[in-house]
Amino acid sequence: MNTKSNEQAAPAGCRSLHRPPARYVFCALAAAGNMLNFTLKASLSVAIVAMVDRQVDSGQGQLQPVNSTATPREGYDWDEMTQSYALAGLSYGSLLSCVLGARLAELLGPRLVSGPSLGVAALLHVLCPLAAGGGVGVFVAMRVLQGVFVGAYAPGVSTLLLRWVPLQERGLMVSIIFSATNVGILVSMALTGKICTVWGWPAVFYFYGGLGCLWTVLWLLFVYNTPGDHPRISAEENDYILANVAPESKVTFPVPWISICTSLPVWSFVAVKVGVVYLLYMFLNELPTYMKNILNFDLASSGYLSAVPYVFSLVTNLMLGSASQWLRSKGYLSHLTAYKIFNGLAMLGPAAMMLAITQVHDATAIVVLIVVTMVLQGGFFGGSVVNHLDLSPNFAATVTGLSEVVSEVVSILAPTLVGAIINGEQTRARWQIVFYTSSAIISLPYLIFFFFGSVEEQRWNRPKEEPEADKRNSKLSAA
Repeated sequence: MNTKSNEQAAPAGCRSLHRPPARYVFCALAAAGNMLNFTLKASLSVAIVAMVDRQVDSGQGQLQPVNSTATPREGYDWDEMTQSYALAGLSYGSLLSCVLGARLAELLGPRLVSGPSLGVAALLHVLCPLAAGGGVGVFVAMRVLQGVFVGAYAPGVSTLLLRWVPLQERGLMVSIIFSATNVGILVSMALTGKICTVWGWPAVFYFYGGLGCLWTVLWLLFVYNTPGDHPRISAEENDYILANVAPESKVTFPVPWISICTSLPVWSFVAVKVGVVYLLYMFLNELPTYMKNILNFDLASSGYLSAVPYVFSLVTNLMLGSASQWLRSKGYLSHLTAYKIFNGLAMLGPAAMMLAITQVHDATAIVVLIVVTMVLQGGFFGGSVVNHLDLSPNFAATVTGLSEVVSEVVSILAPTLVGAIINGEQTRARWQIVFYTSSAIISLPYLIFFFFGSVEEQRWNRPKEEPEADKRNSKLSAA
């Protein structure tokens, strides 16, 4: 009775003429953090085109030029494999901190883990031009060190989602927070080329690093571990949130690592994320190079055009996430069926588009197919993007950390694999192999989730001695 009253009255009562609801501020800052997280990664994929002074063999198989305006190129003589190490450096570092960051977020609180870690990564971004002057080894080492701090951000956000976002609002807020990665990529792709042209490539690192430092200050001022810790939250909003999220169980036993690591539903969730991450990083790191060397756009144009797919996908991410929640809330689709359908859009749709790209010879048509690829990938936000919250509310950050480790491995392999396939030959034939390989890689995860995916809370989520009240709370969290 009391819960129902809170559900109906609190949203209106939480509105204030003086300040927005605290949970919306958290959502906005978490989204901005995701945006900056990927900005630190994506900006290098465009800036490296200006950083590198290297003649490429475009071969006989490239497409007819669309825009062959020459761009001044002064910089470092780094071949494709060396560039792939630089692009993947941040992911190498993240491998070291994903699980550790997850456990620290669960034990010490995510506010002081997620925020400052991203702030340190932003500060290191400012120092990247200095590191590049010391040689490629120093630059890659700096990127690896950045990754150590970047990797601690995402697991803490998962913990905060459970504590701050009411179940009725979770679909939309999750879509907003995680779609912000596309905003980061969009901003990077659209602005970085122009920044390089006007102020030079070092300005890219100063600009995005400075934004990250500013964000950290705002995070520490306005984000807290729980609604109860927030000094400025209204009583109405605090009651509303507490009535519509599950209180955390008092888990006193060690993390069930063996159960987690041998759980087919967990690995099904991870598999889909792997497919999404592979495609994301393949485009993120290599699309500007493909636009310039194969489609023959100049540096600024390749940056703008590389951003176009993310403009459309940003809208569809929100639409498909909300559509999935609506279909489930109305009873038209079960929870698991919705995941399978929207995961199919996110996996099989892009796989088909990349096969189509290999058969097309018109640059404009290829750009359109790339846009459609990213639009379809937005189905992930209506699918299993938060499946870890279903499987294990108590260990959501740990499962996120595990998935981040695997995802970081894939984010390393994506540019490395492309660099090995291209191997100094920027030709259409080589890029066809890249698209064929990518199509196969992102199709397999869908089959894994289709047969082994689940939305049921796993038995290892709760201690055997947990009181009956806590069991009900865990079921509410997984609803």
